[in-house]
Amino acid sequence: MRQALRLILLAVLWLSLPAGFCSAQYALTESELTTLEANLTQLEKNNAQLTTLYERSQADLQTAQTRCKDLQTQLTQLRAQVPRADNSLTTAESGLQKAKASFEASEREHEKIESRLRTQKTAWQLVSGGLFLALIF
Repeated sequence: MRQALRLILLAVLWLSLPAGFCSAQYALTESELTTLEANLTQLEKNNAQLTTLYERSQADLQTAQTRCKDLQTQLTQLRAQVPRADNSLTTAESGLQKAKASFEASEREHEKIESRLRTQKTAWQLVSGGLFLALIF
Protein backbone atom coordinates (compact mmCIF):
# COMPACT_ATOMS: atom_id res chain seq x y z
CA MET A 1 0.00 0.00 0.00
CA ARG A 2 2.78 2.38 0.86
CA GLN A 3 4.46 1.53 -2.41
CA ALA A 4 1.32 2.43 -4.37
CA LEU A 5 0.98 5.68 -2.41
CA ARG A 6 4.55 6.65 -3.24
CA LEU A 7 3.99 5.96 -6.93
CA ILE A 8 0.84 8.08 -6.98
CA LEU A 9 2.62 10.92 -5.19
CA LEU A 10 5.53 10.82 -7.66
CA ALA A 11 3.11 10.78 -10.61
CA VAL A 12 1.25 13.83 -9.25
CA LEU A 13 4.50 15.73 -8.72
CA TRP A 14 5.78 14.84 -12.16
CA LEU A 15 2.56 15.86 -13.87
CA SER A 16 2.43 19.16 -11.95
CA LEU A 17 5.78 20.32 -13.34
CA PRO A 18 5.48 23.07 -15.97
CA ALA A 19 5.87 21.96 -19.61
CA GLY A 20 8.85 24.22 -20.30
CA PHE A 21 10.73 22.86 -17.32
CA CYS A 22 11.72 19.63 -19.11
CA SER A 23 12.49 21.06 -22.53
CA ALA A 24 15.46 23.17 -23.51
CA GLN A 25 14.86 26.49 -25.19
CA TYR A 26 16.77 27.60 -28.25
CA ALA A 27 17.15 31.07 -29.65
CA LEU A 28 18.02 31.52 -33.34
CA THR A 29 18.99 34.73 -35.05
CA GLU A 30 17.56 35.70 -38.42
CA SER A 31 20.87 34.94 -40.20
CA GLU A 32 21.15 31.52 -38.53
CA LEU A 33 17.60 30.69 -39.57
CA THR A 34 18.33 31.82 -43.13
CA THR A 35 21.48 29.70 -43.19
CA LEU A 36 19.58 26.68 -41.89
CA GLU A 37 16.85 27.20 -44.49
CA ALA A 38 19.47 27.49 -47.27
CA ASN A 39 21.16 24.32 -46.03
CA LEU A 40 17.80 22.54 -45.95
CA THR A 41 17.01 23.70 -49.49
CA GLN A 42 20.41 22.50 -50.73
CA LEU A 43 19.96 19.16 -48.96
CA GLU A 44 16.53 18.76 -50.57
CA LYS A 45 18.06 19.46 -54.02
CA ASN A 46 20.88 17.02 -53.35
CA ASN A 47 18.38 14.43 -52.19
CA ALA A 48 16.29 14.91 -55.34
CA GLN A 49 19.38 14.53 -57.53
CA LEU A 50 20.52 11.45 -55.67
CA THR A 51 17.04 9.97 -55.92
CA THR A 52 17.05 10.57 -59.68
CA LEU A 53 20.50 9.03 -60.03
CA TYR A 54 19.43 6.08 -57.92
CA GLU A 55 16.34 5.50 -60.06
CA ARG A 56 18.43 5.69 -63.24
CA SER A 57 21.00 3.29 -61.86
CA GLN A 58 18.22 0.92 -60.83
CA ALA A 59 16.83 1.06 -64.38
CA ASP A 60 20.32 0.51 -65.81
CA LEU A 61 20.84 -2.40 -63.44
CA GLN A 62 17.53 -3.93 -64.50
CA THR A 63 18.49 -3.53 -68.15
CA ALA A 64 21.92 -5.07 -67.52
CA GLN A 65 20.38 -8.00 -65.64
CA THR A 66 17.93 -8.61 -68.48
CA ARG A 67 20.75 -8.43 -71.02
CA CYS A 68 22.82 -10.81 -68.89
CA LYS A 69 19.96 -13.33 -68.79
CA ASP A 70 19.55 -13.04 -72.57
CA LEU A 71 23.28 -13.59 -73.09
CA GLN A 72 23.25 -16.58 -70.75
CA THR A 73 20.37 -18.07 -72.74
CA GLN A 74 22.27 -17.50 -75.98
CA LEU A 75 25.39 -19.06 -74.46
CA THR A 76 23.42 -22.12 -73.42
CA GLN A 77 22.00 -22.44 -76.94
CA LEU A 78 25.44 -22.05 -78.50
CA ARG A 79 26.90 -24.65 -76.17
CA ALA A 80 24.14 -27.03 -77.25
CA GLN A 81 25.04 -26.39 -80.90
CA VAL A 82 28.76 -27.15 -80.45
CA PRO A 83 28.41 -30.97 -80.68
CA ARG A 84 26.28 -30.66 -83.82
CA ALA A 85 28.80 -28.27 -85.35
CA ASP A 86 31.63 -30.67 -84.48
CA ASN A 87 29.74 -33.50 -86.17
CA SER A 88 29.10 -31.34 -89.23
CA LEU A 89 32.76 -30.36 -89.34
CA THR A 90 33.87 -33.98 -89.08
CA THR A 91 31.46 -34.96 -91.85
CA ALA A 92 32.67 -32.09 -94.04
CA GLU A 93 36.32 -33.00 -93.44
CA SER A 94 35.61 -36.61 -94.33
CA GLY A 95 33.83 -35.50 -97.50
CA LEU A 96 36.73 -33.23 -98.41
CA GLN A 97 39.23 -36.03 -97.88
CA LYS A 98 37.19 -38.33 -100.12
CA ALA A 99 36.88 -35.58 -102.75
CA LYS A 100 40.63 -34.96 -102.57
CA ALA A 101 41.39 -38.65 -102.96
CA SER A 102 38.98 -38.87 -105.88
CA PHE A 103 40.48 -35.77 -107.49
CA GLU A 104 44.03 -37.12 -107.09
CA ALA A 105 42.97 -40.45 -108.59
CA SER A 106 41.29 -38.59 -111.44
CA GLU A 107 44.46 -36.54 -112.01
CA ARG A 108 46.60 -39.68 -112.11
CA GLU A 109 44.20 -41.26 -114.60
CA HIS A 110 44.20 -38.06 -116.66
CA GLU A 111 48.02 -38.02 -116.64
CA LYS A 112 48.08 -41.64 -117.87
CA ILE A 113 45.64 -40.81 -120.66
CA GLU A 114 47.65 -37.72 -121.66
CA SER A 115 50.86 -39.73 -121.66
CA ARG A 116 49.27 -42.42 -123.83
CA LEU A 117 47.87 -39.78 -126.19
CA ARG A 118 51.31 -38.10 -126.46
CA THR A 119 52.84 -41.45 -127.24
CA GLN A 120 50.19 -42.13 -129.84
CA LYS A 121 50.63 -38.66 -131.30
CA THR A 122 54.38 -39.14 -131.51
CA ALA A 123 53.88 -42.56 -133.12
CA TRP A 124 51.48 -41.12 -135.69
CA GLN A 125 53.85 -38.28 -136.36
CA LEU A 126 56.65 -40.79 -136.99
CA VAL A 127 54.42 -42.91 -139.20
CA SER A 128 53.16 -39.92 -141.16
CA GLY A 129 56.71 -38.53 -141.43
CA GLY A 130 57.91 -41.93 -142.66
CA LEU A 131 55.07 -42.12 -145.19
CA PHE A 132 55.81 -38.60 -146.34
CA LEU A 133 59.47 -39.43 -146.85
CA ALA A 134 58.49 -42.62 -148.62
CA LEU A 135 56.28 -40.66 -150.98
CA ILE A 136 58.94 -38.09 -151.67
CA PHE A 137 61.71 -40.62 -152.39
